[in-house]
Amino acid sequence: MGTIYIEASELIPASVEKVYAFMIDYQAGHPTILPRQFGPIVIEKGGIGAGTIFRSSFKTFGRELPIHMEVSEPEPGRVFIEKSLDATSSLQTFFIFEPASKGNATQLTISTEQEGHAGPLGWLEKKVIPPLLKRVYQQELKLIVDTFKAQQL
Repeated sequence: MGTIYIEASELIPASVEKVYAFMIDYQAGHPTILPRQFGPIVIEKGGIGAGTIFRSSFKTFGRELPIHMEVSEPEPGRVFIEKSLDATSSLQTFFIFEPASKGNATQLTISTEQEGHAGPLGWLEKKVIPPLLKRVYQQELKLIVDTFKAQQL
């Protein structure tokens, strides 16, 4: 068994404050930048920031996998985490916001870590999951960039 790690990063043309506020809003902001592989977000509790609990799904290889997550903010305004509430999953996705271009832009990094299975299934997971999720995160980051470019017009 080993840890599966995926990371993607992009420069977003807006301040950390604006990008963070947009992304931590699971009612209006965050749902608009999810790639097509994700199902709609259904909020169970909260909706903005720490304590938000939501359900969604992720479509891959012809299957729809349920997602049940809770949001925490270990560093409000700089880092938030989506952690799986599924007892059999160690999945955590980190959103890290760093100021760039003298505060006029944000370096946003999305990373996921999860314990993989042992044996052949674990080997397969390490080969398939990282490139798949990296492409999804790159799509998501592009949607975020496009959203903030459109707001500047």
